Amino acid sequence: MAVATTLNITRASERVHLAQSSVTEQIQALEADLGTSLFDRSRRALKLTAAGQRLLDYANDLLDLADEARSAVADASGTVAGRLTVGGLETLCVTRLPALLSEFHRRYPDVELNLQADDSGRLRAGVASGALDVSLHFGAAPVAAPELRSEQVAEEELVIIMPANHRLAGYSAITPDDLADEAFLVPARLRLQVDVRRNVCRNVA
Repeated sequence: MAVATTLNITRASERVHLAQSSVTEQIQALEADLGTSLFDRSRRALKLTAAGQRLLDYANDLLDLADEARSAVADASGTVAGRLTVGGLETLCVTRLPALLSEFHRRYPDVELNLQADDSGRLRAGVASGALDVSLHFGAAPVAAPELRSEQVAEEELVIIMPANHRLAGYSAITPDDLADEAFLVPARLRLQVDVRRNVCRNVA
């Protein structure tokens, strides 16, 4: 699914938190098992073959069924198990989510946790498509899809950092209109690695 949706081994390996060589080996093993090529590698960019597209049509249902089976077995045994994919803004992945995920893992060690950092638009799209189970981000934008809902879980104080001689430095309060024409410094996109067992979230870019 990751390779088919990104058509890029590097991005797919980042999404599933595996080495590129491991992703390549698993794709090759799947192709060997099915007896056909799933990707056209004749050009620089990957492209799904007809067989690959056909398998992709089943892939979501197969993964959903696997999760349903795990949940059914877990219910029968009285344990909480399965897979939980959480999306978050990079800021939240660095500051808030590591401790929460670590505590969640302590309580439910049989749940496989997967954390993905992205922007708000892609996070909402991920929840709508089913790629993410839940996402955390700032703002109170309405949920476009009727099958989804949003809930405020916390409040975060935001501050503006500026030079002492900036025109807004003496203001006691700053509105969005005050900032409309200002230039901002934006950090480079981070590639995040999360270890919930040790409560660590570090930049590995």
